[in-house]
Amino acid sequence: MRKCSWGIKWFALVVVIGFFMTSCGGSATEEANSGINGVWKSNDGNKELTININDESKTIEMDGKIMPVTVESDTYKSTIVQVQEDADTVSTWTFQKVWTDNGSSFTVILTLPDGTREKYAKETPS
Repeated sequence: MRKCSWGIKWFALVVVIGFFMTSCGGSATEEANSGINGVWKSNDGNKELTININDESKTIEMDGKIMPVTVESDTYKSTIVQVQEDADTVSTWTFQKVWTDNGSSFTVILTLPDGTREKYAKETPS
C-alpha cells in the first residue's frame, strides 16, 4: 500500500475547505441588496417606490414610471444606483439604510441628484 505525502493531504484539505466556503450562500452583494427589494412607502404615504435590483433586469418604479437601474455599490449601510430616468438622463440615487436599534429592520432615506431627501418604510403585506 502506498502512502500519500503530507503535501498532497494538505492540498486536498485546502481544496475541500475552499469548496465548502464558496458553496455556502450567495455573494455579499446579493445578501446586502436583497433587503432593499420590495415596495416602499414615503412617510407621508403619498409616494410608492418599488425596487427590484436582484433580477437580471434591474428596475425601480416610482410614480408609475419604470426605470432601468445599474447597481454601483451596495453595503450594509447604503445602496447607490444609476437610474435611467429617460432616454437622455442617467442619474445617481442613494438609498441610506437606517437600521433599528436591534438591527432587525431598516427604513431608507432616498437622496436624489438635486439633494432632495425622503424617508421610506417597507410596506408590509396585509
